[in-house]
Order: sequence, then C-alpha cells, then structure tokens
Amino acid sequence: MDSLRGLGHAILRKVTAAAPSLSPISPPHVPVSQRLGERQIRDKIFVLIKHVFNSYIPTYPFIPLLKVAKSKSKSSLEPCFYGQVKMKTMDLPSTFHFQGWNIRYNLRSNNTTASNQPQLKPVVFVHGTPWSSAVFQPVIKALLAKPSYQILVYDLPGYGQSQEFAPSPPSSTIASSEEKPLFQGDTSVKFQAKALAGLLKHVQLDGKAEPEPEPGHPAPAVIAHDIAGTIVLRAHLLEACEFDTMMLVDANAVLPWGDGFYKLAREAPASFLRLPPGIFEAVVRAVIQSAVHDTNVLKTGWEDALARPWVGGEGEAGERQKSFVRQIAQADDGDVAEMLEGGLYGRVRCDVKIVWGEQDQWIPKHKVEDLIRRLGGKVKESAFIPEAGHLVMLDQPERFAIEVFDWLTRFGSPRSLSTS
Repeated sequence: MDSLRGLGHAILRKVTAAAPSLSPISPPHVPVSQRLGERQIRDKIFVLIKHVFNSYIPTYPFIPLLKVAKSKSKSSLEPCFYGQVKMKTMDLPSTFHFQGWNIRYNLRSNNTTASNQPQLKPVVFVHGTPWSSAVFQPVIKALLAKPSYQILVYDLPGYGQSQEFAPSPPSSTIASSEEKPLFQGDTSVKFQAKALAGLLKHVQLDGKAEPEPEPGHPAPAVIAHDIAGTIVLRAHLLEACEFDTMMLVDANAVLPWGDGFYKLAREAPASFLRLPPGIFEAVVRAVIQSAVHDTNVLKTGWEDALARPWVGGEGEAGERQKSFVRQIAQADDGDVAEMLEGGLYGRVRCDVKIVWGEQDQWIPKHKVEDLIRRLGGKVKESAFIPEAGHLVMLDQPERFAIEVFDWLTRFGSPRSLSTS
C-alpha cells in the first residue's frame, strides 16, 4: 500500500503541471487538487498507464513499473560495480556519416605500446531499444582494464548521441504540395543492419578478405542486446558481415514483436508526439523501470542516464520526444519475418552464445527457446541468469561480465585478431 500511495503522489506531481492538456480533467483554471480528489486523479492516471503498459506484466503493471521507493541519500548508497553515483555519458568522439545520419562511435583499446603491439581481439557492442551504448559501460570498462581487447561501441542512428539527421536537399521533381512525412530519417531494423555493415566496413572490422598482399579485415566478436539481436543477424545474413562469434543478450529476434505499449505507439505515433513533457517523461521512466528486476539498481544514476537521451541533454525537447516515438513507429515485423520465413537463422556462420535474464518481462522464455531452436547447432552455450530482468547487464553486472569474459576466452578463432 505504501508503494501505491507513493506512486500516486509521484504521478500526481508529474501531471499536475500538464493538467490543462488532459481533457478528462477540467476546467483548467481550477487547481487539480480542487477539481478531483487525489484518489480519483490517481485512478484516472492508473487507467492510462495500465492501458499503455498492459503487455509488460499481466496484472496491474503500473505498480512495479513506476513504483517510488522511499528516498535514499547518496551518502547511504553502497559502493557498486558501476562506480560513480552519477553515470557519465558514453565517450563517443568519432562520427561516421551514413545516409544522412551522424553516427557517433568509439574505437579504442587500452594498448598504449608504440611498437610491437600484440594482436587484439575486436569486440563490437550493439545496443537495443530504447537504450544507448551507455548500458554497456560497466562491461566495456572491465574489458579495457586488459590490454588484449579492441572495443567498438556506438549509438544506433536515432538513439543516444546519434540523433542528428541531415537530410539531402529535396529533389526539384517532388511537388511542394506533397505531404511532409511524420518522421525524417530511417531507424528501422533493416536500416540499422545496413548502418552497422557500413560502420564495420568503415573501421575495417567486417571480416572481409582483401586482395594480396593486403591483410584481410578481422571478424569481430559481437555482443547484441534486445533488437540488436535482429540487427546483427540481418547484418550477418543479409549484409554479408562476418562475425567471429555472437553473444545475443535478451535478444528480440522472433515474432510476435512489439505488443502492448509498443503496439499502441506504432498504431498512433502522432498521439504520443502530443503527450505533454511531464507525461512523456513519466512514460520513458516507466519503460526503463520495467526493464530491470530490481529498481534499486536505477538509483545509482542509471535511470537518469538511460532517460537523458530522450528527456534531457542536447537538442530541443520536442525533437528528443520525436526520436523516441520514431524508433517505435518505424519498427517493422517484416524485418524479422523475412529471416524467419526464409529459414535464415539456420545459416549463421559463427558460434553463438545466448544470455537471458530469468525475470525478463519483455522477452519471455518461450521466445528465447524458439530462437535457440532456430539457430540450431550454432548455439554453443546458453546462460539463463537468475534475479535479472531485460537489462541483465545492470541487474547482475558482475555475472554478466563473467559470462562475457568466459565467452571471449573460450570461443573464437585466429581470424578475430587484429593489430591496433
């Protein structure tokens, strides 16, 4: 009951400022607290949140999603794997220009030897939705503590630090009266696979052979989370990218795809674009909270770090809201169906490891088992991690790091090595 009461107060505060925009609560000139009792307001908001998030948890999903715990001072926070309480933005100093998008990335290693550099094992990290490369910060930091890895990390076009899109000038043949599209820039999984292939070619990590006497490009290990599972599989199977090994983490790579909230946002994206800022931020934070098993992990600064690309940081707030809605609206089941109907998963050319959080409310176990079945003998190992939700790397960072190190150590071949 305390959590419900706390939730009511928190949501009430979130929407009070935006109350004039909410048609069920009127007239706007009367304070919210005088128009309706607090319980009635909470009930109205709960109905809205339950309608939006009805796919995540079968019964009263809004309670665990937006639960507000008692306040806790920073001084009482115990040391954790993540380091600072306030998470830093991922350092992505380089830019790759691809079909109008400015894709921010970082290619680095911890090897500072000027000569006789040993061969490094390249590892590519690909995040999912609605995340950014920040979710991989802890494990990347751990990998870079050793001088044997070369890390490529980036934000998908339309996400994180890669939201800048500069379209080509319109063709003179296009009629000026033509209706302007709701969104500019493609963020579909199909496009993301092409962008990944382009980036890997750009940094020479696509596994492609080169004419003699030039050395070929190394085939990297790849760690893909959420829809990045589909992105990486498309890049491999349809864009000819070679990978040494794959780790698919809570991967969304089979259908049905996009139930509940995502289905609603895909059907009526314009409605979500009109959400008042306070309500939109509550939605974003609810999505984030639904992705972890223990919301306490978010109190170390993770919730703000994951929400920042959509509700804070550089750029106009309205543009960030549009970016969030765009990546949902442009999700296309056909990008997955094309591979499923063609039986392409059975043609994967490298070893695969599956990682899944046992309390993942986004990707149920039967979908993970379906993916394993479709990949067949290429799945060499599976790790189902207890007390972990969809963001398994945040719920169980130490266990996740162990799984990554173990996989990189035991799987792979000489073709995965490069000289940096």
